[in-house]
Amino acid sequence: MQLFLDNEAGTAPAFALEKDGKIVISLPGPPREVHYVWEHEAKPFLLSKQDESIVYRMIRTFGIGESSRNGTSSSDRCPNGPNYCNLCKGGRVHDKGRIKA
Repeated sequence: MQLFLDNEAGTAPAFALEKDGKIVISLPGPPREVHYVWEHEAKPFLLSKQDESIVYRMIRTFGIGESSRNGTSSSDRCPNGPNYCNLCKGGRVHDKGRIKA
């Protein structure tokens, strides 16, 4: 299946191809156009093809060391998620969580 995606923000082409359960999307290069096509065409198209979502959240903290943050996730209480990790970066701790919704 081939689908041309409308680009009302410019003239660069955008399209989606689907074959054997795989999807390839070609987005335009100019930032103004890629943002428009993503929000109005590509994202709704992909959302219509899925049966579940994965939600990501990032929490940035400072003043609390990485070792103090370990063990604060709820992954041990939720067998199907969330997946959780933390990263110490530039004096801050970035906590990233993922769960199927």
